[in-house]
This record gives sequence, C-alpha cells and structure tokens, in this order.
Amino acid sequence: MNIQEELKKLEAVMIGGLTAESMAQIEQIKAMATTPEDEAIIEEFVARQLENIEDDVAEMEEMTYRLQMGEVLEIVNLSYIAKKYFGRTQSWLSQRINGCTVNGKKATFTETEIETLNHALDDIAKIIGSRSVRYC
Repeated sequence: MNIQEELKKLEAVMIGGLTAESMAQIEQIKAMATTPEDEAIIEEFVARQLENIEDDVAEMEEMTYRLQMGEVLEIVNLSYIAKKYFGRTQSWLSQRINGCTVNGKKATFTETEIETLNHALDDIAKIIGSRSVRYC
C-alpha cells in the first residue's frame, strides 16, 4: 500500500479523535516514508488535520458563551440586558451569545463587551440578592 491510502485509512480512524490505535498507525506510516515526496504527503496530511482541529476549537469557543450562560438565559430577560447595559437590541445580544453568522461573519463579543456582560450579570445578581418578599 502507498502512503496516501494509509493516510485515508488513518483519517477514518481519527474521526473519533486521537487514540492509541491512531498514534500507532501514524508511527507505521512515518516508517513507510522513504522519499521526500512521502514526507511531503505526510506533512500535508498533518497540516490539514491541524487546520481541522483549529476549526473545531474555534467552533467550540463560539459555543462557550451559550454554555457559560446556561440557565441564566432562561431566568434573565436578555432584552433588558441588551437595552440597559449595551444600548442594543435583544437580537444583537442573542446573535453574540449563540455565535450566529451576521452579514457573512460570526457575531462575537469584544473583550470590552464581555466585561460589560459580566458587569451586567453581577449587577443583576446583586439586585436579585437584595430583594425579598415578606408577608404584610
């Protein structure tokens, strides 16, 4: 078998992530490389895999806002936060929390906007924490 065929097999195995089995296959394929062309094919494969990993990481980072907000999204009125703390619409805030594509680009927060969002959550927590209802 040639290196390209072995790399295709390896790629199928690596869909589930890097495992001891895939690492062993990588070592076997590296040992098969006998020419500069073989080494270039392996380098291209590795570069493609790294690009895929970088894409996956970027996608996960975009999802983290929503995951970090968790239950807060159900409890707190996003329209209130968007208007009071950002001077924006609820849609604008939701697009960033959910990592939506807007005008061909992923909507995301700037560092300043993250600070503002954290301030808003702290502020709301203080307001809620200072309130209680009692029997009159």
